[in-house]
Amino acid sequence: MHVGRREVTEILKKTKAAASLLLLSILILGCTERTLQMDFLNKAINGKGEFTIDNLTGTGSFELGASADGVDLSITCDRSIEKIEAENPQTKVWRDVTELATGAKVDCANAGKATFKLPLEHIFPYETPTVAGDAAHDFQIRWYVKNLEGETFVFNKTLSLIIFAPGVSLTAESINTLKLGNQNYEISGTCEIDGGVVNLTGPFDGGPQSANCSGGVFSAAVTLKSNLGDGVTNISVNHMSTGAYRVFGFEQKEVLVDLTAPEVEITSPVNNTKFTQSTINADNTITVQGTCSEDLMPVSVQLDSVVREVTCSAVRTFTVDFLAGNGFPTIRASQFDRAGNQGMSNLVNVIVDLVGPGAFTITGVRTTAGADVTADAFLRDKGAVVDLTMPSDFNQFEAYIKDSSGATTLCDKTVAASAIDFSACVLQQNSTYKIYVFAVDANGNKTAASNTGFAFTTDFPVPQITRVYATVPGAHYGNSTTISLRVEYDRELKVIGGNLPSMVLNTGVLVMAASLQGDQRTLQFNYVVFAGNYAYPLGVTSTSLSNCAGCLVDNANPVVQASMTLPADTGANGLKASNVKVDAQGPDVAPSFTLGAVAPLYTESPLVNFTFPSDPDVLTAELRLQQQSNGAVIRDWVEVTSPVKFSSLSTALQPGLTYSMSLRLKDPMGNYSSTLTNSFVAFSCPAEFVYVHNAGIVANPFCIGQYEAKNDGSARPRFIADLVPESLSNMGSVSRCTSLGAGYDLVTNAEWRAVADLIAKQAGNWASGIYGSGLLHRGNNQTGSPVSATGGDVCAPNTAICASNALRRTHTLPYGQTIWDFAGNAMEAIKDTNSVIYSPAYVYPAQNTGDALNLAFGTTAVTCSGVGGPEYCGFGKIDFSNSAVTGVWRGGGTGDGNSAGIFSAKRAADVTAVLTNSGYRCVYHP
Repeated sequence: MHVGRREVTEILKKTKAAASLLLLSILILGCTERTLQMDFLNKAINGKGEFTIDNLTGTGSFELGASADGVDLSITCDRSIEKIEAENPQTKVWRDVTELATGAKVDCANAGKATFKLPLEHIFPYETPTVAGDAAHDFQIRWYVKNLEGETFVFNKTLSLIIFAPGVSLTAESINTLKLGNQNYEISGTCEIDGGVVNLTGPFDGGPQSANCSGGVFSAAVTLKSNLGDGVTNISVNHMSTGAYRVFGFEQKEVLVDLTAPEVEITSPVNNTKFTQSTINADNTITVQGTCSEDLMPVSVQLDSVVREVTCSAVRTFTVDFLAGNGFPTIRASQFDRAGNQGMSNLVNVIVDLVGPGAFTITGVRTTAGADVTADAFLRDKGAVVDLTMPSDFNQFEAYIKDSSGATTLCDKTVAASAIDFSACVLQQNSTYKIYVFAVDANGNKTAASNTGFAFTTDFPVPQITRVYATVPGAHYGNSTTISLRVEYDRELKVIGGNLPSMVLNTGVLVMAASLQGDQRTLQFNYVVFAGNYAYPLGVTSTSLSNCAGCLVDNANPVVQASMTLPADTGANGLKASNVKVDAQGPDVAPSFTLGAVAPLYTESPLVNFTFPSDPDVLTAELRLQQQSNGAVIRDWVEVTSPVKFSSLSTALQPGLTYSMSLRLKDPMGNYSSTLTNSFVAFSCPAEFVYVHNAGIVANPFCIGQYEAKNDGSARPRFIADLVPESLSNMGSVSRCTSLGAGYDLVTNAEWRAVADLIAKQAGNWASGIYGSGLLHRGNNQTGSPVSATGGDVCAPNTAICASNALRRTHTLPYGQTIWDFAGNAMEAIKDTNSVIYSPAYVYPAQNTGDALNLAFGTTAVTCSGVGGPEYCGFGKIDFSNSAVTGVWRGGGTGDGNSAGIFSAKRAADVTAVLTNSGYRCVYHP
């Protein structure tokens, strides 16, 4: 569709007319007739009525000083704006800005700019403020907008301004007694409004005061009230413009009122104190100390014309030193407090006297008695006395004895005489000391001797040894005898510290003194002769006593150590002059000492053979048997002759342990030779065998397999826990046992009985733990086939009834040994065969009958309490009712029940037959 220019013009006219009608409708609905108030606060006004305040700060408020008289506005405005007005908030009157301010320029139509100053008297009329500080105020402006149709619209904007209060500060001194009632108490400070007013409020006569601000400062002299008391008072200032004002500045300060003078007192020295050499400071100063009430404030101290200023400490004390000379000075202290009040101390008078007595000298040192009576530089006995010349103007002497360096004081005395007694002073022998003496006057002033530090040396008499002797001269002594020896001194002695000296004899023995005799001059030595000692005559090899530094001292002067030097040993005063003989040497050892073969017995030792050496004395021999590993004595030293062996040992030897046989020789004096020792190993069975010795049944000891014979696939039978027993005929069992080597065989009936007898007599093999009471353990007799002993369970496989039926599979033997399955499990073949026809053909060995069958295979030596059936004490049953065969099996088997037991025996098959569930056990004959 094509639209021409004329049609376009018409369309635009109609559109404008419609828009005007729409705008008019909106104004009629939401505005007054003259005013259209829009909800905006931004600087920019969009549309044809654009109105932007260019100089409005980012806070949205105009900030003015206290002296300002108006608000400057710079506006960018739309050309459609015809007029701008401002409102008086009190009268609600709007006035054209060009009428309010001279020089206002409003040229929106041409320049799009308006600049003018709104007077505060119009937009913020005066109103006296009640509170100090800044004042905030809102005011309104409005402008008129005329559109192209000639219609006029009005827009409002609310603006804010802040008038800052003028700055003011206050300075006022503390109030003391001098300022109280004074007409010239000055208050000053800074102020902002030049020519402005400063009002002052405080404790002033006549009420509040005022001053003018000039050059940024103010000052006022006021008269304080005379009735103020200690504490704090407030002084404040208000600052504002002259005449009417919208804001004012304010400051208030607390001012100290202190009408109490400081307290200051001299605590040391007190009045009439006397200062002498001993009481004045080392640097000839006097220390003044006192208390002060104003901490950290100066204190002025005056001694005569000399003034020193110090600071009062945090704990309110002060200290100051003054150089002093002889005389009678006075001392006073004073202090100002922070308010300016002054306090004064009491006046203290002192005396200074620093001059001592006249000159004198130390003559020397001597003793109080004895030969050393001349005063010189040597002290030749105890009890020192120091002689002096006499000085003038002295009251007493102070004297000191010090070490050679003069650093350490040993003794001191204070006397008035010219001879100073130091007899109680303990001085050491051959030592140098120094004497220091001071003359002291009545005021304690001192003068040192002209030769103070006088040195002297001690040289005291020393106790000496006069002789060494034996109390029984010419005597002979053997081993372990005691010889009494003595050492004699020429002066009385004293023992220090409990120790006594020693000396070395020509026997090589160091002997220590036992005591100091009652005469206090003689040391007693008790020499105990040791084996191997020999000397004739007995003497000493040391030239002096030893091991006794300082233990013997002169009784009269304990600082002097006694001499340790011995007289010549061969002289008349030596020990050899006593002609004592010591003989404690033992004989030589036996030339030969041998042991015989070790028997398989634990109650005797091997045979011992020995010979005596050549000796002028008749010698005897002693023998001892010990276990080598722990040193336990089996048979202690006993006199013997060769050959000899220890039999019937009360403590049996233990299999496989090493024992020692010791031999020593003894002479008539009781001296022993060195000890010779030979060792042997007690007999022990081969591995997997246990030891048996029951001489009442089998004379010689033998060893028996610990377990029933097992076949582990090797060439020899094994007697171990693993595997089930090997079943062989009687003959086959003999062959397997003898294959082990010489001394090995199948167990015989006698050997079985020897083992069974030992088992039955051990209380631990009875279920009750008491010999002869209840049942003897009879092993595994309840299962179908023999089992191994793997795992070591002594009740398997009958654990549930093991205790009640006495089915334990192990028995204990002497020497702490254990044997397995000697009853039950596999019925075991023995070497003996038997074809005798017995009557009765079976017996129960528990009944101890005299039947031939029981005598051959059972027991009459073991008794029990329950001999009747069906248990028969657990001994088992002997059954020889089968007379057609000769092979014998013992111990019972797994299916024999109550017939099994250690005494069980059965003639069951020929020697070539192999019984089901049978086994065998080998023995070794050492």
